[in-house]
Amino acid sequence: MTKEHIFGKRILVLAVVSALAFGIFIGSVLFGEKTVPAVINVPLFEQFDFGRVAYMDSGGAVMFLPAVMRNNTGVSAHVIVTAKQGTGKITANLNNVLVADNTQQSIRMAAFVAQEHEGVKADTIDLNYDIYADASTLEGPSAGAAFTVATIAAIRNVTVSTDAMMTGTVNHDGTIGPAGKVIEKATAAKDAGASVFLVPAGASKEVNYTDSEFCHTWGVYNYCQPEFTPYVIDVSVETGIMVIEVETIDDALKYFLE
Repeated sequence: MTKEHIFGKRILVLAVVSALAFGIFIGSVLFGEKTVPAVINVPLFEQFDFGRVAYMDSGGAVMFLPAVMRNNTGVSAHVIVTAKQGTGKITANLNNVLVADNTQQSIRMAAFVAQEHEGVKADTIDLNYDIYADASTLEGPSAGAAFTVATIAAIRNVTVSTDAMMTGTVNHDGTIGPAGKVIEKATAAKDAGASVFLVPAGASKEVNYTDSEFCHTWGVYNYCQPEFTPYVIDVSVETGIMVIEVETIDDALKYFLE
C-alpha cells in the first residue's frame, strides 16, 4: 500500500469523525435540554406606607421668601412645592425666572433634608418646585432653608404661614448655614408684609467698617496708612422688622407650620 493511499484513508477517517462531532453538537443545540434563566419581577421601588404622612395622593405648599437682585435691591419671591407618590423625581419649573446652579443645588439639598426629616424614602416621592420672583435671575444657595420648610409643608400638605419669611442655607443635618445681604432681604420681607424675619445664628447684626487715614511722621518720612473702625448694625432696628436667629430647621418650623 502506498504512502499516498494511507494518507488518504487517514484524511477520510478524520473527516467522518469531524462530521459526527458536528452532528452531535447541532443536535444538542436544537433538541437538547435547555436552561432558561428565571425571570424575576423586581418592583421599581419599595412600597411605602403613605399613611404615615398627611397626604395620600398629593400635597402642596406655597412659601414666600426674599431675594436680592444683582443691583443689591431686595425683592419678593415665592416657591410652590408639590409632593406626590412617585419614584424619586425632583423637578423645577424654571420658566418664570433664570435660576443659577447653586440655587438648583440648594433645591436638591432641601429635598434630601425634608425627606430625612419626615421619614419619607426618596424613591417613593416626586417633588416639583415652581419658583417665581420679581427679578430676571435668582442665584445663591441661601434659599435652601426656606425650600426645606416648604418641602416639609408639601409632604404634610399643610399651609405655610405668610407672617414670617427667612433666609439661610441648609446643611445635610438640618442645621441652617450663613446668608448674605441680610439687610436687603429683611427690607424685602417687610415690604412683602411679613412681621418676622428668620436669619441664621449671628446674622441679626451686621458689622461694617468706616475707613479713614492716619498719617504720622517717622523721622524724615511722613507715612500714611488706612484704618478701619467697626460699627454694628442691628438688622431689626435698621429695617423695622422683627429679626430672629434660628439654628435648625426645627427652630424655623415653629414659625411657619402650626
